[in-house]
Amino acid sequence: NLPLPEYKTAAAKKPKWVFSHYGYFKNLWDVVILLATIYVAIIVPYNAAFHGAGFDQGTNDTFYCLGSDPNMIKTTKKPSIISDVLVEVIFVIDILLNFRTTFVNQKGEVVSSSKDIAINYLRTWFFLDLVAALPFDLFDLISDLMKSYESIHLLKLIRLLRL
Repeated sequence: NLPLPEYKTAAAKKPKWVFSHYGYFKNLWDVVILLATIYVAIIVPYNAAFHGAGFDQGTNDTFYCLGSDPNMIKTTKKPSIISDVLVEVIFVIDILLNFRTTFVNQKGEVVSSSKDIAINYLRTWFFLDLVAALPFDLFDLISDLMKSYESIHLLKLIRLLRL
């Protein structure tokens, strides 16, 4: 058997509100992020194909559930808008957590300095995470500005690069 890496056996001294990258909370959070990413991988292309610009949604930007009486179930915009906004909130929280999560440097040492964590994250995944987490659906709820930019939602697929 190979010995465990030092960062898994050494008791890391870390500042308050800095999370261990291999701790229980971070592992649980990674599962949440994985589920949100799978959701994005399925729903974003679906919405782009069936609820994007040019899709016949009826009058007044509404569509009706298939097989239902139009007077019974009437929804504005796309049906997944609430879950889309929730996923965007999860991704924004993930950005904040990544600024407070330890990492292992090239020497194999656990880095727990808030400043070093922030610099490392800004140099690596921050920009892609930021683009993927932009709240396009929230903007869409507030304003009709996004009507002419429906394909911009596909930028959420950048999140798949984290897999």
